[in-house]
Amino acid sequence: MSRITTITIGITLLLSGCWYGPPVTEHRILDTARKPNQFTAVAIIYSQTTRPPKGLATFPNGGIPQLVSSEFSLNLLDPISGTIAELHQQPVPKEVRHAFRADFIGWENDAIYLQLAGCPENECWGDRVQYRRYKIRESGEVAPIDNMPKSAKFKGESYAPMPGERNYIRLGHTFDQITMTTDYQKAAQVSFVLNRKTGKLEVAE
Repeated sequence: MSRITTITIGITLLLSGCWYGPPVTEHRILDTARKPNQFTAVAIIYSQTTRPPKGLATFPNGGIPQLVSSEFSLNLLDPISGTIAELHQQPVPKEVRHAFRADFIGWENDAIYLQLAGCPENECWGDRVQYRRYKIRESGEVAPIDNMPKSAKFKGESYAPMPGERNYIRLGHTFDQITMTTDYQKAAQVSFVLNRKTGKLEVAE
C-alpha cells in the first residue's frame, strides 16, 4: 500500500468520525423594553436552528454546534388589553450571526431603537464584534441607522416610575416569560409566555 493511499484512508476515517446530528430549533426571549409613560412594551424573540456536534466533532472542548439558520422577530405588547402584534421578522445579518445578542436602546414617539451585536465567525471578542442598529416604527417600518438621537435614549431605571410618569409598567423577562405590573409596589405577574415549539408569544392563562 502506497503512502498516499494510507494517508487518504486515514483522512477518510478521520472525517467519517466528525459529524453533526439532526437540526434542532430553539426559541428564546432576548430583551424587552417599555415605552416611557405608556402602557406599551416591546419584545424581541430569537430563533436559531443548529446541528449538535457528534463523534470527533466534539473535541477538544465539547464541540461547537453548527449554525444552520437564525432569525429574530419584534412584538409590540399591550398588557392592559392583552394583545400582541408582530412588528417585524428577519434573518439575523451574517455579520452578527455568531454570539448574537440584541438590545433595545431607546424609544421616542413611535420609533423604537434596536442594536444587534455579534460576529461573522465563531470566534467573537474585542474588535471582532460587529454592530447593527435599526429604527423600527410602531407601524412596522424598519430602517438601518448609524446612530440614534440622544433624546431617544432610555432615561433612568424601569423599576419605578420616572419623575412625572403616570402611565407606568414594570417589566421583566426570562428566556420564555414576560412579567408586568402597573403598580411598582406590587409583584409583577406573568403576562406573556413564549411557545417553545412555534417561537410565538402568547397571552398567559
